[in-house]
Amino acid sequence: ILSNQTDSTGGYTVYFMPTANGTYALNASYKGNASVEAISTQTEITINKIDTTTILQLLNTTAGNVTINVTVMDNEYNIPVESGIFNVTVNNINQTVNITGSSTIVKLTADTNNTIDVTVSYLGDEKYNPSNSGEATSIDVEKQDVNLVLEVLRESIPINTPVYLRGT
Repeated sequence: ILSNQTDSTGGYTVYFMPTANGTYALNASYKGNASVEAISTQTEITINKIDTTTILQLLNTTAGNVTINVTVMDNEYNIPVESGIFNVTVNNINQTVNITGSSTIVKLTADTNNTIDVTVSYLGDEKYNPSNSGEATSIDVEKQDVNLVLEVLRESIPINTPVYLRGT
């Protein structure tokens, strides 16, 4: 029960912050006084969870370092959802990930040169509805670039002398 006093014009304002979705009955009553009758009224309001949008952004496609950035947006206030859980599905294998701030970087298990299909599904919570990144994103995993340098440690090598090579 919330209570309040009327202001000098007879009006009032009461603030109510619902913490869960559902239907709430709101009742207002005035006890009356010597010159004003008592009155009460009621209404119902429905509090809904907030819709979200899940965004998958590809950061790196190199084998062994395939990474994505996941952002879940609150569609009501257009701000990032900064807590909760989402699933990353790579070729039908799920990985559960905790949201770690306004966006979350996830390294995927992709160690070979091939194509992987990735989807992200935000699971929702008591405040937010679930959402997903849409159709699977196909990622062509690229082989890592290699730079091979070979250095001979001596210019002139006599017969029957060991040759030492160093690579980086």
